[in-house]
Amino acid sequence: MDDIHYSARQVATLIAYEKTESEIIKLVRKIRHWSAEDILVPVSGKSTGTGNSRLYDKNQVYCAALILELTGYGITMEMLETLPEWLDRSVMKHENWQASIDDTADYILAMTWRMDHGGMGGFQIVQPDQPMTVSNEMAKKTGMETPSAILLNLRFIFRRIQF
Repeated sequence: MDDIHYSARQVATLIAYEKTESEIIKLVRKIRHWSAEDILVPVSGKSTGTGNSRLYDKNQVYCAALILELTGYGITMEMLETLPEWLDRSVMKHENWQASIDDTADYILAMTWRMDHGGMGGFQIVQPDQPMTVSNEMAKKTGMETPSAILLNLRFIFRRIQF
C-alpha cells in the first residue's frame, strides 16, 4: 500500500453506497465512533481533542468498508472488538484479499466468531465455485461445535471504493 492517508470524510466518501451528502455525514460520525472504539485504527492515533485530524491508510479504508457491511447485518461493536487484529494478522495477508481489492474476480469471505471464545475465529476467502467449510482448526482441536458464519462478497464491497 502507498503512503497516502485519508481523512474521516474522505474515507466516508470512498465507502458510501449512495454517495449523498447526508450519507457521508452519517458515515463520518460512524468512522469516528469506530476509531474511538479501536475498531478502525488511524495511522495518526486517536488524537482525541487535540485538533489533529484522524488519518487512515488504504488498508483501513478497506476495513471501514467491511465494517460498514458487517454493521448493516447487525454485527455489533462488541462482536467486532477483535476485528482489527484478526484482519491484520490473518485475513489481509491472504492472497485472495488482494485479488478482491484488484477487482479481478469474485471472492467470498467466510467469517466465523465465537463471543464465548475470544471473538473472531476462522475465515476462508474463496471464489464462489470453490468448496467452502466454516469449521476452523481451533474448533477441531478443542471439540467445540462449529460456529455460524457470515459470507461476504469482497469484490462487491470493495468495488465502490475508487481512489
